[in-house]
Amino acid sequence: MNERLILTVLLLAFALQGGAQFFSQYKFCDRGQLEPVIEKSRKIASETALDSTLNLVIAQSRGKTKECIRIIKDVLLAELTAKKADSLNERSLSLYQTAIKKAVSEKNQQMEIWASINYAFYRYQYSSYDAALYYFIRVGQLAESFPPEEMIFPGDTFKKLGYFMGYIREYEQGIAYLKLAEKYTFGLSAEMAALKDNIGLLYSKTNDSNKARKYFDQALEIAVEVKDTLRQAKVLGNTADLYKKSGDYEKAIQLLHRDIYLSRNGDNNMNTMYALLRLSEVYLETGSINKARLAALQANSIAQSKVYFKSSQLEATELLLKIAQKTGNSDEELTLRRKIDSLNISLKTPEGTNTISKLNWEAQKQNFNEQLNKEKQRVKKGAWVRNGIVLLSALLLLITVWFLIKLKRKSKKNSSRYQSSLKFLQNEKLKSETRLREASNSLTAHVNYLSEKNHQIEKLESEIKNIKSVFNTDENRAELNKLLESHLMTEENWNRFKNAFALEYPKFYARLVNNYPELTEANWRIILLQHLRLSNGEIARLLGVTVEAVKKAKQRLKKKLNEAYESLMGVAAGEDMS
Repeated sequence: MNERLILTVLLLAFALQGGAQFFSQYKFCDRGQLEPVIEKSRKIASETALDSTLNLVIAQSRGKTKECIRIIKDVLLAELTAKKADSLNERSLSLYQTAIKKAVSEKNQQMEIWASINYAFYRYQYSSYDAALYYFIRVGQLAESFPPEEMIFPGDTFKKLGYFMGYIREYEQGIAYLKLAEKYTFGLSAEMAALKDNIGLLYSKTNDSNKARKYFDQALEIAVEVKDTLRQAKVLGNTADLYKKSGDYEKAIQLLHRDIYLSRNGDNNMNTMYALLRLSEVYLETGSINKARLAALQANSIAQSKVYFKSSQLEATELLLKIAQKTGNSDEELTLRRKIDSLNISLKTPEGTNTISKLNWEAQKQNFNEQLNKEKQRVKKGAWVRNGIVLLSALLLLITVWFLIKLKRKSKKNSSRYQSSLKFLQNEKLKSETRLREASNSLTAHVNYLSEKNHQIEKLESEIKNIKSVFNTDENRAELNKLLESHLMTEENWNRFKNAFALEYPKFYARLVNNYPELTEANWRIILLQHLRLSNGEIARLLGVTVEAVKKAKQRLKKKLNEAYESLMGVAAGEDMS
């Protein structure tokens, strides 16, 4: 009898779930109506004209379509403003965030995906990677259960996810997203050429030269067919890297010169700059010092023209430093080292940024999984209520058991993933040490650096061996303390600690990022160290200041946060801050 009852309840649950999914398809706006509106509107160059055009479309629309067009209007106005400013700007940020909030409040995942991916890519284009991370994760998680055929421009969505995966070195997942984008990109087009070029680029990153060359050849053929000269330039530059890896420097140089020629003719400074940097590297490897210096100087000149080119300016300066070392120009070497230090401070991007971003990706992805599961529970709960209290109770019991089993399995997987991520971070650190050791030209600095880093690595190895459980709060807190104690509180080590904190407490970290943008880096240090139950004396020693300075900093922070101060500073370290 009991077995039959359980079977009956299960069948009813599946039937209700299927019905909910069937009716949910009518909650989507018709992308066949929306996409032409977006494409035509993106051709409008005036904000006033764009605003009036979309207001007219809104007035003529009904129901859910009207809601979707309102969100589209905010996103397109944000895009146009960003295009004119050519930088991150408050108006664009506000419009994007307003669009996302509308989609979320209306529970419109179709528009949330589209608005969020465009906002994330806007941040990504202007090197605001940490802020972009949250929204790329959100879109990735929503896309797992959302039907691609109902997405607005699914090919573009998967393409942008693929680009970001490449940035954080998740090459296989990046390739998978880009191949999904291929399925929703039709015919010979500049878009298809870009996809094949970037798939080839990610295969190149995985050292699969054969597949990389195959996709580069296809991309070049399409780019020539559709007369996309900029894509031709990019493909030639990427192909040059394959020849460089194989030792055919002459062919690599030939292709890079062609890349630069096409990029300059197309008035594309960014691609010209990237090609010049690659050309300088090849010349440096072949001993053509003067040519390497000229290419690096030209790239540096372009990099200085835009704030968001600063990372390329750093790369050009590092190339010039290598050249100065080879030519024995000690005065120029000193000047360049100071410039590199200044750029590093300005960029605030310590070594291992990609690795840390990857760890943040995994941590926040787990957080979103839990959020999405909760959303699904709420949807199901509404259906159960409509079908009676008895059925609701039975389904809740079954779902709870299912959830606990799934959570247990997920816990094991997350434990393995967490340990793998730590090992990956260790390997990346070792690679970083090798690169820095080879780049150093000072014996004293070389010895001091090795001594300091060996000590740090021993601490990291000790932490990895002592990890017993990912979800043991006390052990994880101890691990954070070990990580803190094993590093001097330099800017680089502080960022590593902060990311480790974000990995352990992603919700609390996201709360600080999203709700308190006015916090300075000094405020962050006080808040995070306070949450580890460190005394004023311990905080002072770590930051290299007096106890009195720490007390004053807390007083200033209290004035800045007002009522929020007690909430942020008063939570005991034993509570769940994640």
